[in-house]
This record gives sequence, C-alpha cells and structure tokens, in this order.
Amino acid sequence: MNLKAHQTKVGCSPRVASLFLTLLVCTYPSVAQQPPVTADAHEPYLIEGAFDIERSAGNCQYLSYKTSEPYPATKFLKQVSGDLRTRAWTRLRLDMFNEADVPVPDRWRGWTNVAGGRVHTLEQQWQSREGDVVYYKLWYFDPNRETLKVDARYCTAYQLERTAHHADCKAWRPDSANESDYSASVYITRIDPAQDGYKVWFRVENNGAKPILITTEGKLDDGLPALWASVVQEQDGSWGYVGNECPEHTPLTWTILEPDEHVESWTRAVDFSEPNHRFRMCTRHIGHLQQSPLRISIRYFTSICDIQNSFEAKEPYFADSEAVAIPIS
Repeated sequence: MNLKAHQTKVGCSPRVASLFLTLLVCTYPSVAQQPPVTADAHEPYLIEGAFDIERSAGNCQYLSYKTSEPYPATKFLKQVSGDLRTRAWTRLRLDMFNEADVPVPDRWRGWTNVAGGRVHTLEQQWQSREGDVVYYKLWYFDPNRETLKVDARYCTAYQLERTAHHADCKAWRPDSANESDYSASVYITRIDPAQDGYKVWFRVENNGAKPILITTEGKLDDGLPALWASVVQEQDGSWGYVGNECPEHTPLTWTILEPDEHVESWTRAVDFSEPNHRFRMCTRHIGHLQQSPLRISIRYFTSICDIQNSFEAKEPYFADSEAVAIPIS
C-alpha cells in the first residue's frame, strides 16, 4: 500500500505559529481561562487576540477562529511556514483530502459569493515526517480586509489510514498474495424482533495473515460502528437483499482489523410493502420478509487503493455468514 502516511501522532508545540497543531490536538479550557504561553510542549494556549473560536472533532480535529491580520496575511503565513519547516514539516502540493491528483489552491483567489459580497481565500497543507497532516484555509470578506478568518483541520496518520484521503494508486495492482493472507468470517450472533422486521447482530473476524479494511459510516445509536453489511434472505431459490440501506458512494471511512481481531455491529432486516421497491439509487427486489433464515454478507478490502478501485475489482473479497433462522413470532 503506497500511502503518504504512517502511523504516528505528533505532540503539541508551544509556538504561536503552530497554532493549528496545538489547538487541534490538545484539550482546552475556555478562552477566559487560557494560561500564558510557556515552554511546556503540551501547554495549550490561544494566539493573542483570537476570537469567535469554534472547535469540533470528527474523523479529524477541526478549528475555526478569527484574528486581526490585514490582507494578505503575510506575517501570519510567514510565521506558520517558518515554524513548520523548522520542525521538518513539508508543504503538500496535492490535496490530501481529495482522492484524485488535485493541486492545493495555494494562491489567493477571489470571487463573488451568493450574497453578492467579494470573498478571498488561500489554502495550504503540510505533512510531518510521521505522516500527520495539517490543513488550513484563510478567508477575507470584503469590505473588511483587516480581519482574517481561519479554518483548520488536523489529522494524525492513524486517522488518515481510516478515512478517504489521497494515495498514489497509479501503479497499484490487486494483491496476488496467498488466499489465506486475506480472509474474514462473519457470524450472526443474535436476531431480535424490531419495528417492521428484525435487528440482526453480527461479528466480523479477521482470520487471515494480513490486515483488512471494513467499511464504516459513523456509529449506530448504541455506539457500535455502522458497518456496511448486507442482510439477505432466500426467496424463490435465490438470495436477495432485505435491508433498507443503500450506499451511493465509495467508502469514506473504515476500521482496520488486524489478524485475529474482530468487530461487532448490527443491521436491520425490514419488511417492504411490495417487491422491486426503489429507494435512493437502489432497488430491493424482495418485498415482504419471509419466515425463512437470514444471512449477513460483508465486503472487505486489502488497502485504500483497493477501496479507491472498488468498482474495478474483478474478484472482490466477501464474507458470508451461515443462514440463521429468525425468531418465531
């Protein structure tokens, strides 16, 4: 897997220029409680004069704030680039958060927004030797070119390995390893009656010799990962999908299962009023649920390039459970 990232985390720096790294990795008190800048490498702080500060966390860490810095933010950019280069970070020319080879628009651009005002933006992305990435986008909104708005994102290499990002897949070819290298099993562990159908609990195990990637899409209401899994039932001699989820895009996030690791989740089998029901961009050919067993089928991947080329895979990896009888109502 030819990735631009490796699995390491970066600590927080006390430098003002590394504001993004410090604010996005550490835990902070409120603005009024910020301690002064010290030499402690893990001391969180805010740049003097920053305001309208907002933080959030998802697959990566996010920060937004404003500061008094006139266009074109020359002093600010000089501080940031100088600090990052001192610590051996390098500028990225291709957008790490776009799977295609898209250049980072690193020069000031201006356009008229939908409200009629003039907007000016600049973007930069930097990467550490360990593979962590910091991205920031600078904004000015006419007629006020004295106030700089900063949107920043910080992703560790660990986080990047589990979410869609740029990887050089031009020379990638499907792994020709032994079949035992990539092997997974899925088991239905429980089936509970639920509204309009059943809640099907399952467990996925990596019983191969190499790591595998299992697609996720956030978390379920009980905190378990929402894995992309198909629940199927037999009707008229063939197995068909009886769930109500329809992924319309390539995987954006995933969990990595090392050999001998497992992950648990659940999905729903639901009753539709008629066959060939169209929902989103998918068609479910089976209508009503039958009083027959259910199975779980799940696709897994070998690398991020396997995911990015998922529609071209001639022999994708699937794991199918044994059929399990549904509870008698």
